[in-house]
Amino acid sequence: MKNITKLIVSVFYIGFTPYIPGTTASLAALLIFYFGYSNKIFIFSLMLISGMLGFAFSGLAEKIFKKKDPKYIVIDEFFAMLLVLVFIKPTLPFLILAFVIFRLMDILKFWPIKKIEKLSGSAGVMLDDCAAALYTILVVQAIMFFINS
Repeated sequence: MKNITKLIVSVFYIGFTPYIPGTTASLAALLIFYFGYSNKIFIFSLMLISGMLGFAFSGLAEKIFKKKDPKYIVIDEFFAMLLVLVFIKPTLPFLILAFVIFRLMDILKFWPIKKIEKLSGSAGVMLDDCAAALYTILVVQAIMFFINS
C-alpha cells in the first residue's frame, strides 16, 4: 500500500524530482491540458480522479513520509492546476499566465491559504492549493475580461 500511495501522491513519481517538484507537477498538468483540452471528458475525468485520489491518499502519505505536506506530495498542485485551466481560455498566452499566477499564489500563500495549509491530513494538503486555484481563476478571469473589453 505504501508504494501505491507514493505513486499516486507523487503523480507517477514527479514529486521525487530533485528540484521544484510542485512546479513540475503543475507543468505536467498544463501540458496534459494543452494537448488534451479538446477531449473535455478526459480533462474533467482526470481532474476529478486526481482530486478524489488526492483527498483519499494525501493524509496517508503524510504518515508514510512522517512529515506535514512533504514536497513529494504533488497531486495537490496537479489537481489544482487542472482546476484552474478548465476556467481559462485555452490559448497558450492565457495558459502560461495561469500557470505563473498559480505558482505565485501557491508559493506566496495569501490569506487564508496559509491558514488552510495548517489543517490536518488531506484537507491541509489539498485545500490550500484549491484556494490558490480559486485566487488564480479570479485574477486570470479579470485579466481576460479587461483584455477582451
